Amino acid sequence: MTNCIETKTPALSPVETRNETAGRVTVWTLAARVVIALLAWQRRAMERHHMRQMDDRMLRDIGLSRADLEAEAAKPFWRP
Repeated sequence: MTNCIETKTPALSPVETRNETAGRVTVWTLAARVVIALLAWQRRAMERHHMRQMDDRMLRDIGLSRADLEAEAAKPFWRP
């Protein structure tokens, strides 16, 4: 390890810096993935709720039958 001239503290080698940064990025990446998953689950649940409120005319307009709708709406929110 070398000393920094300005602070007289040990400087990190490029390898140490990359490993430390990679750990922080991994935590933030994991947190971002969790948030993205939660938002996707919420969106799915809301879409399925709204689909259940559609009448038969609206379902025909989008090409779905009542059976298709019930099969989709019966899925748990975490399943696409």
